[in-house]
Amino acid sequence: MKRIVFILIFAMFCKACGLRQVPEADTNPTLWRIETLEANRQALQDGDPTIRQAYKGLLSKAEKLLTLDNPSVMTKPTAPVSGDMHDYMSLARYYWPNPASSDGLPYISRDGVSNPELNLYDRNRLGELASRVSTLALVACFSGDERFASKAVSMLDTWFLDPATCMNPHLTYAQVTRGSYGDKGRPAGILDGYSLIQVTDAAILLYRSGALSQDRFDRIREWFAKLAEWMQNDPNGIAESNMKNNHSIAYDVQLAVFCSFTGDTTTARKVIEAFPERRLAAQIAEDGSQPHELRRTRAFHYSVYNLAHIVDMCYVAESIGIDLYGQCAERIDRTFDFLLPYIGHPELFPYKQIDGWDKVEREFALELFRISRFSSSRERYRSAAREIFTETPPPLFLLTHRE
Repeated sequence: MKRIVFILIFAMFCKACGLRQVPEADTNPTLWRIETLEANRQALQDGDPTIRQAYKGLLSKAEKLLTLDNPSVMTKPTAPVSGDMHDYMSLARYYWPNPASSDGLPYISRDGVSNPELNLYDRNRLGELASRVSTLALVACFSGDERFASKAVSMLDTWFLDPATCMNPHLTYAQVTRGSYGDKGRPAGILDGYSLIQVTDAAILLYRSGALSQDRFDRIREWFAKLAEWMQNDPNGIAESNMKNNHSIAYDVQLAVFCSFTGDTTTARKVIEAFPERRLAAQIAEDGSQPHELRRTRAFHYSVYNLAHIVDMCYVAESIGIDLYGQCAERIDRTFDFLLPYIGHPELFPYKQIDGWDKVEREFALELFRISRFSSSRERYRSAAREIFTETPPPLFLLTHRE
């Protein structure tokens, strides 16, 4: 019955927004829900003040994006050691020049402290691409204004399709630690690709609206298929999948999304079905703590960060008909409940968190709201989220998650 209701709602949404209806298995969003977008689009038309304010904020941001240059891997100051500017390159976030050597090499770790050199290379531009395309695609859907859809499509062209500017579909030079490993990337560089999850949902929305042509959509999916293949076969990808902390969970979410996006639901299902035992049982203690994350200098941040990936996987699983949360409800809820007593009481947290406590609390509030979609603790978690997040949540979050 739920399936029939979803299909009917989706059909109405397609008609209202001018979205083409295509085979569900090929174009099912993973983190966004069509029925939520439709409900909020209708709420906007009905004058809902919260949705109206969120849309107004996102519209203002989208208007500014129309005149900005498209993000591109071609604008970094130097190519990686491959010599190819089309190869994505980033620097390891917590590695800094070595003060004990004349040339600063090899870089050394300062866990939890970001090196500003990161801004010079492709990591932040990839984040900008994801944020901008998501914003433009949503505003295009809510407004019907083709300017926003056209700009989003041009950004996708620049990053994925244009031979002069496109990124090669691999992360071989992600999170380079200068002076080590031949200046190639590290397994941790796979984390950089997490931003691309947003891009796939935005591309699906643009495709359904007709703004993204069949040819472009297919070529973008081919690009992601190549990235997924690289992740599963490159030594860095394999090493990342075997990590015991948040890295492996982030790897699984990315691989499940990219495979689902490209139509390889067999691999996506395999990853999700192994997730409860391979990841959650291995990383979450009986009391709900995450021991691997609590060892870090930003233990609260990494506990919430990993939890966000777990919630993402619940959404991804639901999008292809798997009730992952239902299989792991007790363990996942215990993980939330482990952190709840420290909210508003950082002095009680018996682990390190060297900065950013308030920011992480707000991020935790959003995850409480997201997991409440599935949890029997729905009202308790939403009440806790409202107490933490006294201001209005970010516009994009409201428009994609408010039910």
